[in-house]
Amino acid sequence: MEDNNSSANWKKVTRRAFMATMGAAGVGVASTGLGLPVGRAYAAAGPPMLYVDSIADLLALDTTQFSSGQHVNVAAYHTGWTANAKGPVGGGIFVWKTSMAKSLHNGGTVVSNTVPWTWTNVGQSFLNGVGETNPTGNGVYVRQNVHTSIDVTHFGAKSDGALVETVPFQKAIDFAASLTRKMPVYIPAGAYTLGEITLAPEVSIRGTDKNRTKLIPSMEGMTLFTLDLGAGGGANLTLGDFNINCDGKPSVRGIYAKGANCLGIHNVAFYGCQRAFELDQGGWNRVVNCESAPIGEMVTGDFWVGSSDDNVYGNVYSVIENYQIRVAANGATSPAGTFRRAVAMKITNLIACSNQFAGTGIVIENDCQGLMFTDCSVVGFGIAVQFRKGAGIDKAPVFNTLTNVEFDQNATNAILMDAGTDNRFTSCAVTSSFVATGTQQIVLRSAASSNRFYGCHVAGYYTSPGGTGWLLDGCDRTVLEGCTVTGSYQGIAASNHPTHCKVIDCDFSDNVTYGVTGDFTNQGNEIRGCFGIIPDIANAAAPTLPASGSTVANVWPVPVRVFVTGGTITGLKLAGTTITHAGPAQFLLNPGETAGVVYTGSPTWTWVGTR
Repeated sequence: MEDNNSSANWKKVTRRAFMATMGAAGVGVASTGLGLPVGRAYAAAGPPMLYVDSIADLLALDTTQFSSGQHVNVAAYHTGWTANAKGPVGGGIFVWKTSMAKSLHNGGTVVSNTVPWTWTNVGQSFLNGVGETNPTGNGVYVRQNVHTSIDVTHFGAKSDGALVETVPFQKAIDFAASLTRKMPVYIPAGAYTLGEITLAPEVSIRGTDKNRTKLIPSMEGMTLFTLDLGAGGGANLTLGDFNINCDGKPSVRGIYAKGANCLGIHNVAFYGCQRAFELDQGGWNRVVNCESAPIGEMVTGDFWVGSSDDNVYGNVYSVIENYQIRVAANGATSPAGTFRRAVAMKITNLIACSNQFAGTGIVIENDCQGLMFTDCSVVGFGIAVQFRKGAGIDKAPVFNTLTNVEFDQNATNAILMDAGTDNRFTSCAVTSSFVATGTQQIVLRSAASSNRFYGCHVAGYYTSPGGTGWLLDGCDRTVLEGCTVTGSYQGIAASNHPTHCKVIDCDFSDNVTYGVTGDFTNQGNEIRGCFGIIPDIANAAAPTLPASGSTVANVWPVPVRVFVTGGTITGLKLAGTTITHAGPAQFLLNPGETAGVVYTGSPTWTWVGTR
């Protein structure tokens, strides 16, 4: 039967002719007094199409006159649709099935005519078949043309935001989940106020787009969508093309999933959610083309991915791509994003932008492993990215990479590595006007080891003296290669005895003062091939001249040139070998090498560090 609701396609007939085409059924319908459009019948073989305004009118038809297969065109789910600017929603073609059990009634795709019409509790009674007068009988209406998706308006959702429509949504999801071949649930454009919704595996939820389908949490402190698969299972669903608007509803969590595999969150906008999404455990999940932003008095919410279980890793092989966090005057949940015990994730084009210059942008904690951040930006926080152990398991992030990541205008630190091992930063850029006294743009603490920076650039704006590009604070085996620091007070500051660190082919020549300062003279540290004056080394007093024939080692991390003058010199002792020599001398002493002078009258010597 053709599905055609246009009045232009109805054939005009008289009331008498209409009843004649109906036969006995026509008499039954005419006697109902439903106000059916007189003179409208469907010109087709078999029982003619009937037209009614709403589900309530459908229930009022006298089905005793119907044969199985009678088609009824319902304009809209609810009455009063003519006053709705959006026009009719939730209607469709229904077919009367004489032998189908009334127990199959769900109020959306199967409707029993012996369930009393009521919309109390926003459809809970009617959709659940409360008051069915013939529970063991047969005879229902079956909605036609349900081929590709389940529409929430087919279960009575009005899309005007006026009522809490949790029940129609949940009934649509539950029905889609009951099918052998699962179908997605579709949310037409409009506003929907909802309570907490439980998702089902393999049942996707899709709106029209994230600008026109608006979901409004009904109360504060709630979670809108929940999918709890416990220890893990196949989610195999996508949530997308809608926005969650929390204006006036604080402490809302938009999406929570536990143990989910293959969950997609696509084209979703989170406005004012305390937490946009939380993905706990599971893996192969994707968050693509989403955003989080403030609205009204509500702050910008955070996101959380990984695992809350110290015995289980989470979100293995998951992806976050094209995700924007926009923080305005209302502030934001801090940190704006957290990764905990996440493994082998790919994070691309994550942009976190604040104008508060406070709080933390991204936290990578516990033993996150193999996270790959590419082409991301973290702007305007107090701390842009923090690596740490966090609560629970005593392990630090390892083997994570950040490539082409920009850290701009962060007030205290661009990168704060309280703990972390074998993490790599390549072609990252730090620009800030906050290179002020007491600030360090990149900080590596004593629990940071074997981290490497390649081709990274730190640029300040000469605004206040005292700022530092890198602070090596007791860290071990840090490598800086091909990096630059410009516009800071000093390039690198060392404290608390960093060990086995290497600074290679770096440029510190365009800073207010020193290139490298502080305690950088311990065993194994090395500076070579660098540009920029290193006053702590170049101008430091030479070690005391030892007794004739005794030696001292070059403990500086750079080669020094030694000048020996005056006195009575008879020889030099270099690398354990005595060389006969008389008169002034100069030689190059590499880090760790030893040197001494053989003399009868004490000479003087001067050490000058090289760059």
